[in-house]
Amino acid sequence: MEFNLYVEAKDGFAARTKEWCQRLKEKKILSQMCAVHLVFHYTVSGMDEKMYATVRDRLLAPRSLYTWSEQEPTYTGTRFCLQSLGVQNEPFYADLRDALTFLCVKDGADVCMEYIMTLETALDEDQRRRIRSFFLEDLSFSPYDDPQIAQQINAHSGDSVINFRFMEQGGVNRLRQTLGLKMKSEEIARCQTYFRDEAKRDPTQLELQLIDTVRQVQRQTAPLYQPYSDVCCQDAFLYRSFCDYLEKTEEVRGRNFPVTLYDLLNLPRRYLHHHGVLPPLITFEDSGVNAIPILPNDPLKRGERVGAFLQVHGSASFCGPRENAFAHGRRLISESLWDASAARGTPQAAMRIDLQPEPNTERDIFSITATDGADGYQGYTAACGVPTLVNCEKYQNVYRNGGHMSAVAVISLLPAIFAQRKNVNTGDLFAVIWHGKSPSDAGAQTERRYESNPHTWRQLHHFFSDKAVGTMLKRCTTCHTGVLNAMLSLGGGGHLRLEQFPGEEQCGTWFQYLTEPLTDCILVIVSQLQERLLRRQVSSCGLEISFLGAVTEDNQWQMTYHDRTILRLSDKFLRFTEMHTMAEAKMEKVDTTAIERLQPRAPHASDFREIFLYHLSDPHFCSHDAIGSRIDFSAGAATLYATCGGTYDTANFSCGASHLTTMNQNLTFSEGIQRLSLHVNAEEKEENEVPVVLCAAGSVPSLSGISPYHSSYYAVLHTYARLVAAGAEPHNIYLYPMVDFAADRFGNIDTSRAMALALGYYQAQMDLQTVFLHTDYHAHTVENLKNESPAALTFAVSYLDQFHLLPSYFQKVGSRVYLIAPHYDLQTMLPQPESLQQTVAYLHHLIQKGKVHSACALGAGGIGAGVSYMCMAGHRGFNFQVQTNPNHLWEQRFGSFLVETDETLDAVLIGHTKDSQNLLWGNDSLSITDMITAWSKHSMRSQKVIGVDQRKYIVENLHSVKSSYPRRRTAVQPVAKPLVYLPVFHSDRSEQSFAMQFEALGARAFVDDFGLQHLCVYDAAARMAEQLAHAQIMVITECNSSDRCLGGNGNMALLFGHPVVKEALQRFLYHQDGLILGVGGGFHTLLQAGLFSLTSNADLVSSQMHVERLRQGLDMQHLYLAPNPGKHNCSRLVRVRGVSCSTPWTHCLQPETVYESVFSMAFGRLHIDATAMDVLRQYDMIGSQFVDENGNASMDSIFNPSCCDGAVESLLSADGRVMGKLCHFERMSSSLYPQITGNKDQPILRSAVTYFQ
Repeated sequence: MEFNLYVEAKDGFAARTKEWCQRLKEKKILSQMCAVHLVFHYTVSGMDEKMYATVRDRLLAPRSLYTWSEQEPTYTGTRFCLQSLGVQNEPFYADLRDALTFLCVKDGADVCMEYIMTLETALDEDQRRRIRSFFLEDLSFSPYDDPQIAQQINAHSGDSVINFRFMEQGGVNRLRQTLGLKMKSEEIARCQTYFRDEAKRDPTQLELQLIDTVRQVQRQTAPLYQPYSDVCCQDAFLYRSFCDYLEKTEEVRGRNFPVTLYDLLNLPRRYLHHHGVLPPLITFEDSGVNAIPILPNDPLKRGERVGAFLQVHGSASFCGPRENAFAHGRRLISESLWDASAARGTPQAAMRIDLQPEPNTERDIFSITATDGADGYQGYTAACGVPTLVNCEKYQNVYRNGGHMSAVAVISLLPAIFAQRKNVNTGDLFAVIWHGKSPSDAGAQTERRYESNPHTWRQLHHFFSDKAVGTMLKRCTTCHTGVLNAMLSLGGGGHLRLEQFPGEEQCGTWFQYLTEPLTDCILVIVSQLQERLLRRQVSSCGLEISFLGAVTEDNQWQMTYHDRTILRLSDKFLRFTEMHTMAEAKMEKVDTTAIERLQPRAPHASDFREIFLYHLSDPHFCSHDAIGSRIDFSAGAATLYATCGGTYDTANFSCGASHLTTMNQNLTFSEGIQRLSLHVNAEEKEENEVPVVLCAAGSVPSLSGISPYHSSYYAVLHTYARLVAAGAEPHNIYLYPMVDFAADRFGNIDTSRAMALALGYYQAQMDLQTVFLHTDYHAHTVENLKNESPAALTFAVSYLDQFHLLPSYFQKVGSRVYLIAPHYDLQTMLPQPESLQQTVAYLHHLIQKGKVHSACALGAGGIGAGVSYMCMAGHRGFNFQVQTNPNHLWEQRFGSFLVETDETLDAVLIGHTKDSQNLLWGNDSLSITDMITAWSKHSMRSQKVIGVDQRKYIVENLHSVKSSYPRRRTAVQPVAKPLVYLPVFHSDRSEQSFAMQFEALGARAFVDDFGLQHLCVYDAAARMAEQLAHAQIMVITECNSSDRCLGGNGNMALLFGHPVVKEALQRFLYHQDGLILGVGGGFHTLLQAGLFSLTSNADLVSSQMHVERLRQGLDMQHLYLAPNPGKHNCSRLVRVRGVSCSTPWTHCLQPETVYESVFSMAFGRLHIDATAMDVLRQYDMIGSQFVDENGNASMDSIFNPSCCDGAVESLLSADGRVMGKLCHFERMSSSLYPQITGNKDQPILRSAVTYFQ
């Protein structure tokens, strides 16, 4: 049976058609009045009606980039196929045809496709010949061997449009005036992709840039303004929060106000203002989300930049003209092909949301349907979620550059498995398939965590390409977000037996195994009848398999460890059983009612010492205090502090205690703190008081995939509590959330989890009676929505006097330590609002009266983590006075505080501080030294480097040597004001800090943002070469990856490897006497581009031997960057000691001087083998090392957070012209971190400027 399917090109295709048409007009082949229409005619054969309906409905959804019809569209004009011109379809369209053929799994199924163009003009033979030449030569199409007869199709009226609504017209007009655009506001709001009227000229390049930028950000912000007409909350506490929101909305805004995520986040501000309790620095007006920066450099004068912000609201269809549309067309359509059209919730989602099409619109802009996931996948595309059918061989180089492409390549063949839906039944088995001895090793065959063995995914690819596998497996998914999330995404319920988990010793703990990303593991569901057959099939492919558990009849999850139930999943949240907590002293007796917590107790732990060492050494239980902070164990006292300024990564980020910044100078804050615009009137303070800003950040990433509601609530509560514990006024604490949603390529998010996260933010604001100043919203594109969860990171700032800052560690001997805690709702695991406010007010009252020596806000680690930290940081012993199981001390306690005082308080007495170096529990004791050792090893343990090769981690203090390579300290030709070129590919605002500091030193700075220009690699290379010709210094910051430029190519080293750029760099370094600096991600780019081995023969003392030694000894096999040991972003202060001070970048530094610096990277582990180390030392190429408090090089993760080999922090080229640093020295100055007394001013930039003067 044959079926005809006509696909009309719209939106993204229309932009490409416009580009082709414009180029044909420029060549005088077509007249200016000619319009072009595209239609793809598919003849589908060899399938039944059901399969055809599936292909039509699932792949050609209404929100795709094209529309389908079973009737021939009608156009007027000359109609012909490209085939009739002898032009082969573009390879992408052939891929589309092959993909449809592949999905028709029955033998004999086929799809025939014709690419039909309709021109509203007549063509003569000369025009046809010239059009054919245009496609074959200009666009590099392939010749077609079997031309087809042109199809006659009918006319269709109307053009595709970009349809923006609710645009702030005032901002648009100001922006047009600033940029000098002639386009009217209504033309931006509704821009025709083809201007039929010749009086309306085509948009200019700048206008297209404006339209494209607005459209992209509009897509990102659209989910925040999407109205929800039907919200179903399955959990009682979520329903109460939502009903409370509806009640408050009706009171403030009136009836029938649409429910949106943005209104959920910001209604507390309007409500509290309405009741007169809004804090003084909060403005009432609603602000836009993610204001759009339009920063063009052309046609403006060189070096001049115009900044404007455009606030947009509402939503837009995915369409419109785009610069270089031809380069993007293939990617756009392939993404729409494999879009999981049912954007459904997962079992951990909190509610079910059904979105209806927006009324009175021509297309279904908001056609999303979400379910609770209990019935499993709805078709094969939702089960796959892969961007396109790929040959995994093509991804080898891509995933070697730091991505998870191995899992994508393996899973790419799975649509055939799900061609027919297979139900999961009770008793079906869960299993993990991998390569190696344990799944924990599957993604870590080498120390380069995200670069697994290519042989692994080749074997997996071979296994899943076998059609026999499709008959055995019912469900499958990748484990790149952890085994736990993978199992939850498969739907249903199950009983997991943890004693059967393989690789537990290597993983550290079962909880770590469940949550650890495994890049090359596939989780499957198979029936019991197929178990033996699957084992045999897996073994024949050289793979391993482990069966973890079975599917249960109900939708409940239960996990057991040695026949003991340790956790349950009920109503989409983890619930742990048999757990107790201590109540407040105000209660008559200790309440032993179970409070559910979010981490399990130590297995087989029977004594106090074992329990504490277990939790201290596990990063998942102590990361809320360890990650993103550093305990400085110096003589006399210690301080916990974290970074300020620059960027904060929402992924697995958690600050330590609060950190300070003085307000009396022009400071470099993070972008979020800049937007808060806090201004403290220093004149109101006494002369001996210095006004400071107190900053903290909080995040609970382990909860984001389990309960987004609790994740956002705890992020706000813990951040707020940290500032209260430091002495801040509760009513002077201001919040700034950074919400990071996972979105597909069309901007769609998981509405269930997004709504739950927004409700958590709403409830936290109402309970704490504080509000958000500004909401920063991000949407990162993911392959599969069901495996991603929204991330909630919250900043809090306040101000106070430095002398009134309260420490967070023990101060005195013999002090009492109390637990001040609110009452908790045992069903929601949240503090009761009234009790929480009373607790905060009581603690602040004690601090104001001077009765508190130190205070610590508790979090996921509870009392155990709080006491441990206060002991380790204060070097004070402690004696517990409570009688309970030590495991109970580690239960989560968000909203509670530990207080050190000499007074007798109406609270629970935990114990007393001691003049010793031990933690005492009855007759048991634990030394602080052992606690510090256990805590400091957690990051290395997660990378499994402990015990691998201890000799590798023995380092020595390196010293400068006389290099075999000549170095200069002054430029050949002085320049009074050297020009600093800062190319930006992925902005984190570091380039602005560098520009300001260079200008303060007398240089000129030019920031060139490639991310806003959408240049292809050839245009980008030409632009960089042109800018380098006029510069003396180039600085590269966080630019290693970006999908906003170069056609989505995320590896910027490719640009530096372009012949044009390579030649320009050689000229820049050795003819213009230029200097290059790479910081953070920029260091990674320099390494990948091989700039440290870039040499000029004219500068060598000896012969070509030096050149070859540098290039061979410093290639990517011997010297490269890998992920941090903890596999997450780490942000903390570190000490670095200068080694080489004889280069243009370091000649102003004092030899052997120790400087304070900021480490903030996720990909910062520098691997140096023996060959590379010999070369680096011979040519004096080591710039600095990580050192401890004594100034000695250290491999301790406290002082060397990424465990860099040789403790090397920065590298220099042999001639000293190129420098790469892991740490952000530009984020440090004498005005930051007043509690840190070290040297915070590294004269690196001064050295570069004075080199030319």
